[in-house]
Amino acid sequence: MLAGMSLGSSMELFALPLVCLCCGQEALHAGMVCLLVNLVATHVLAPLYFSTAGPAFPKNFQHTDGGVYNGEWKGALKDGFGVYQVCDDVFRPFEPRVVIPHLKLALASKFYGVRYWASQWAMEINSLEIVPEINAMLNNPKDVEAHFYCVAALMDIWQKTKNPFVSKSILELGGKSKNSDVAELIDEHTAV
Repeated sequence: MLAGMSLGSSMELFALPLVCLCCGQEALHAGMVCLLVNLVATHVLAPLYFSTAGPAFPKNFQHTDGGVYNGEWKGALKDGFGVYQVCDDVFRPFEPRVVIPHLKLALASKFYGVRYWASQWAMEINSLEIVPEINAMLNNPKDVEAHFYCVAALMDIWQKTKNPFVSKSILELGGKSKNSDVAELIDEHTAV
């Protein structure tokens, strides 16, 4: 009876007077102990336990095809403000002439996240057509985290084409980058 009464939030208003009335003053002490246990469990232990459970939906979600969604959730659905990280596998079967116009748009996007991921995908497309957009990113201090991928993409393009303009971009624009990892790529390029 006391265990059932201790579940309610109004134990002190209804259960304790009823226990005292039915079972006497001695039973009131047992009821107070139950009330104390109930208060500790509901107001101290439960929040501590559930605070360690983490978010209802994970920040990263692994799809069956190996892709990883990294982003926000709205309800039980991905809200579109995330990144599906197997995009390169999605566009790999297509001819570069189909992919390049979309990659150029992504590299020139007004959204940093789009440009960042596009710089990584640019390493898959070794085409001179994307060099102006990559150079624009290297000139943008807001894209410093993507500069490594930009220079790596330029190096891949240079390996394929041996175009002196691409080499100049690597040395001059990459050399201005504040990203410390870019220096290693430039050293690698000059060693060739």
